[in-house]
This record gives sequence, C-alpha cells and structure tokens, in this order.
Amino acid sequence: MVDTNKTVVLITYNTPEEAAIVAGMLRSNGIACEIENRNNLYVPTFNGVDIIVFEKDASRAHQLLSQHLD
Repeated sequence: MVDTNKTVVLITYNTPEEAAIVAGMLRSNGIACEIENRNNLYVPTFNGVDIIVFEKDASRAHQLLSQHLD
C-alpha cells in the first residue's frame, strides 16, 4: 500500500524569498507544498530553506522546475 501522505524535500534554497517564488509556481500548478526554513536566526549557520511536497507529486514538481528554472 502506498502512503499518499508521505512528504519529500523537493529542493533546497539559500533564502526564503527564492523558496517562496518556487512554492508559488508549484501551487499555481496544483501542487501542494510547504516551506521549511532550517536557517537559524540566532546562530550564524545557514542550512537552507526546503520546499516539501507530497511524494506522489514529486515527479511532476521536478518536471515543472526543470521547465521553469532552466
């Protein structure tokens, strides 16, 4: 049985602004996604900003990214 609620990290960006632009593009194409900011404002470490999608949508999301970000 496939877990339709499983999520995966689609891509990681350096800034929340970059992630927000891509998340908006994904959402406008019907792909639900969340942004998870792993950067720490209090310690100077930058771990990135992840865009998380449902595993069932990951292939389509990768296709959209390759079409729009090349």
